[in-house]
Amino acid sequence: MKTVSIWFGAMFFGFIGGIAGARFNNRHTISAELLSPTRGHQFELLDSSDRVASVWTTDQWGRPLLTFNDAKWEGRIVIGPISQTDMPTDKSPDSNDVWAISVTAPQHAAHATLGTGFDMNTRKPSGFANWR
Repeated sequence: MKTVSIWFGAMFFGFIGGIAGARFNNRHTISAELLSPTRGHQFELLDSSDRVASVWTTDQWGRPLLTFNDAKWEGRIVIGPISQTDMPTDKSPDSNDVWAISVTAPQHAAHATLGTGFDMNTRKPSGFANWR
C-alpha cells in the first residue's frame, strides 16, 4: 500500500509539474518579430557616442559593400568591389571587376589591398596584393 501511494503521488505531482512547466515555458517564448529576418538597404553600426562604426550596404550597381570606420578614419577597412582607377565613373562595372579587402592608415595615404580580379592580358583570374 505504501509503494502504491508513493507511485500515485509521484504521478500526480509529475502531472502538475508538467502543466506548470508548460504554462511557464509558453510565457517566455521568443516573439515572431525577433525570429523573422531584418531587411533593409543599408545597415549602420553605431558606437557608444553615436558615430557610425560600420556600414553594410550596396554600391550603385547592387554589389555588397562592407566598411569599418574608427575615430580617426572613415573607411579604414573596405570589403567588396574595389575600383582600380581614381576616376569615378557612371559606366556599369565589368562582371569580372576586382573584389578586395582594402585597409588604409590615417594621416598618410598608405594603404594595402588584397583581392582577386582578372588579368586583362590573359583574361584569367588572378590574386593580388598591393601596398602603397
